[in-house]
Amino acid sequence: MWDSRDMDINGDLRPAQEGLFDAQLSFLEAPQPITSIVKRDGRVEPFDKSKIANAIFSAAQSMGGTDQARAVSLASGVALYLSKKLNGATPTSDQIGDAVEKVLIEMGHARTALAYARFRDRRGRVRRLQRGDTRDILNELAEAQREAEMGAAGRSCLFVRTSSEKLVSWDRGKIVQALVRETGLDEGMANLIAIGVEQQIDAARVKTLTAALVRELVNAKLMEHGLERYWRRHVRLGVPLYDADRIIRGGKAEGRVVDPETTSRVLADAVKHEYALAEVFGMAAAEAHLRGDMFIHGLSYVDRLETAVHSIGSAVRFGVGRSDSGAFSRPPKHADTLLGQMVNLTDTLHNHFGGAVVWGAVNYHFAPFTEKMDDRDLRQLAQMLVYEYAYRALTHEGRTANTEMGLCWLPPVWLAHAGAVGPGGVTLEQSYGDFAHAAQRLAWALLDVLKEGGVRGNSFPAPKVLIELTAADLQSAGFDSFLHHAAETAARRGHVRFLFRRQEQVGATQPWEPQDAVVQRITINLPRLAYRGGNAEGAERELAQLIETVAYAHTDKRTFIGKLFARKGLGPMNLLAVERDGRPYLDLNEASYVVGLTGMDECVRALTGRQLHEIEDAVALAVRLTERLNELCREWGRRLDMRLMPELTLDREVSRRFAMLDLEVTPLKARNVVTADASTNEILYTPGAQLAMDACVPAFDRARLEGQLHSHMAGSSATVVRLPEEEA
Repeated sequence: MWDSRDMDINGDLRPAQEGLFDAQLSFLEAPQPITSIVKRDGRVEPFDKSKIANAIFSAAQSMGGTDQARAVSLASGVALYLSKKLNGATPTSDQIGDAVEKVLIEMGHARTALAYARFRDRRGRVRRLQRGDTRDILNELAEAQREAEMGAAGRSCLFVRTSSEKLVSWDRGKIVQALVRETGLDEGMANLIAIGVEQQIDAARVKTLTAALVRELVNAKLMEHGLERYWRRHVRLGVPLYDADRIIRGGKAEGRVVDPETTSRVLADAVKHEYALAEVFGMAAAEAHLRGDMFIHGLSYVDRLETAVHSIGSAVRFGVGRSDSGAFSRPPKHADTLLGQMVNLTDTLHNHFGGAVVWGAVNYHFAPFTEKMDDRDLRQLAQMLVYEYAYRALTHEGRTANTEMGLCWLPPVWLAHAGAVGPGGVTLEQSYGDFAHAAQRLAWALLDVLKEGGVRGNSFPAPKVLIELTAADLQSAGFDSFLHHAAETAARRGHVRFLFRRQEQVGATQPWEPQDAVVQRITINLPRLAYRGGNAEGAERELAQLIETVAYAHTDKRTFIGKLFARKGLGPMNLLAVERDGRPYLDLNEASYVVGLTGMDECVRALTGRQLHEIEDAVALAVRLTERLNELCREWGRRLDMRLMPELTLDREVSRRFAMLDLEVTPLKARNVVTADASTNEILYTPGAQLAMDACVPAFDRARLEGQLHSHMAGSSATVVRLPEEEA
């Protein structure tokens, strides 16, 4: 009876389609049965399910169907659906007809639904003509004449301007082909949608259409028939003409005057942003992001990773290039060549990561090249490195400015005993630990250049420096002087961060492999959990529910990025997926997925009425929530076989977005805790788990108090110490 595509090999209805219909019929209490119907002329007659079965079977027969029992079963489904939907009310003839179409579609019998719809339409026309209504007769004749005209000549004059910049004649079949190809919609239902669109176009009497307009009409029909899942697959990505015009004509982006290259990037980012929410992440995650329950970072960079700590050892060992590239640079033989390769590789890595490109232990990888340099040549090398990054930061739209250079006083444990690689990619007899003195000289020279600044003493926009400190460093000879030098550079020029490692990390197994790779970061809105929960226990329940959404959103990103990596040399992730010594440059199985938190101060204030720095109970509650977040991340990490890493999110833009949305959604609760930055007048939450921005707490006390929370974080944490604008 039914289209073969609706059945399995045994001729039975596919279970997945039965499940779709079962969901429509689920109810907690038995609904009242349908006993009567209201006819079109107002008469009330007894409800006869057999008439529905006969109508369905007639439609099926027109498509070649023979199974009358299936029609009876579907008629029972229609009766149940109407009972649930109307809850005792008496249906009209039109409501019954609509219900039949819906049930047929939900059960996967789209072609039968199309035949039934045509049958209803013909009967309606006959009824109007039988009534002898002159107006209806004239309307029918006019419509028939229009159809004839369009069929004979009209449609030959209707053109569609396609996205490939061609003008082609109208062809309804192309809508059907596109729906089947792009959304997986059944061909019969696709025909029903296409006919509806064609009727709208006929009525409008237009002569030229755009592909975008046709797609919008199709999408409207999909929503009209309740086919939201197929609509989501058929939507067109882009920005409104008004926005595109405003961007292209000029303006400012991120506080800088834009140029045509920048406007191209902004428009492309907008498309990727929409693509990420529509295609990569599930509906639950996308809606949670839009509501402000959480924030999915880097949507415009959805086809990139978040960040990683890279090793210049890859350039030293293998040179720079990709396995499919004809332009392949051999391992460098001189320090200045290594410098050039490092800078160029930074640009390439920025194309694969949405966040900062971090270089780990830079001074140790350079050490085999600089061991025999005198102070003059070493300083010149340091100047070249700083100037190259500073210049590119000013000429590459600020992208290269988002680069950090890690400097170590003692070699990291994962590098200390590894065989050092020297000029030409040759592995030396010495380990990197044997080059400690040369590495320390270079680190000192780099800080010298940064502290002096550029022309007229201006600070360099790049690179940012990351000083790594361990317990062993504190006991090492000469470290006190180096730390003082680094602190003085930070006070005078900024762009210096200090990373205190509580314990030594093993890191990569090879000196050239990246470490601490992060695929995605998703930040949760802590204050909103407090508003919804009402108390500590309620906030924890809200947290548990939200972490489930966050965890599955991370699996969405993992699946998507995994497909890009799977293409290896043929895909966009060639640089990261290429294998070296039998191992991929970056192993996704060892990467992390960050669960960020922000607004802790406002969260505990909403629950206790006091801020973090005011009472011990507020700190205790913050520790409790942080520990619970750690537990949930470990639990979901085991379930989904992934490394979920809770960390602090210090992004002020995320804190501002959460605060603004909460003021709209829960104004009575939010306005009592939302604060304004005194220096910028911005409305925002306190980033991460920091103390309030206006809290009168000395820097060291602030670090110690925030450190109580940091010790309960599995991922990285940070205390921000703001220095005066003038030289400190």
